[in-house]
Amino acid sequence: MSCLRTKRVTIRKPRPCFGCLESIPAGCFANIQTNVDSGSIWDITLCGNCQEKALALHHDDEFGEGDLKDA
Repeated sequence: MSCLRTKRVTIRKPRPCFGCLESIPAGCFANIQTNVDSGSIWDITLCGNCQEKALALHHDDEFGEGDLKDA
């Protein structure tokens, strides 16, 4: 998996954080990460706390949906 870009956005509609599965309310900031693997491209949304946790991981460490909740 490779990260193509990370962009900070203002959430328009509530959506779950990929890292902790908590709801991110409308009007809050979040990070949208665009990834590519085996020709597939997808986005994940991370709240501020999970973005910090993800940045603290080693470059080769990957995490799945909800894995950052207790990290």
